[in-house]
Amino acid sequence: MDAEVGERLMAAAARSGSDLIAKAAVLVDGWAVLVDPPAGAVHSGPASAAGAGVHAAATAETRPELVMRPVAGAVLVAHPAEGTSARRADLVARTTASLPDVRASRAAETQAPEMCLHTAALARRGGRTYQSSG
Repeated sequence: MDAEVGERLMAAAARSGSDLIAKAAVLVDGWAVLVDPPAGAVHSGPASAAGAGVHAAATAETRPELVMRPVAGAVLVAHPAEGTSARRADLVARTTASLPDVRASRAAETQAPEMCLHTAALARRGGRTYQSSG
């Protein structure tokens, strides 16, 4: 079960941040919101949960039905359904919270080689940029 949760969350994270949060909500049978404290809800699943997530993060409520985890300057707030085990809710929250960091490091890893390719392509063209004569 743990491996399946991880795989499903990683697949969602590979698509987008909003897919990741939506999948987290599905996996806890409730709702999940990624909150940037100054900006508000970044992603929420479902969209109607955004307000509750922002409120919970802003007041730092420690309600037993909420699971909160820090995520790269933001806060993940998840509200699992009553039938969801605390272990599963914690697994989903921990895994979800770690995936944006993985996405960021992968983006940083690929940025340097892409810049090298771009620089090489420009050098090959003699550093010129082409403009239309219109």
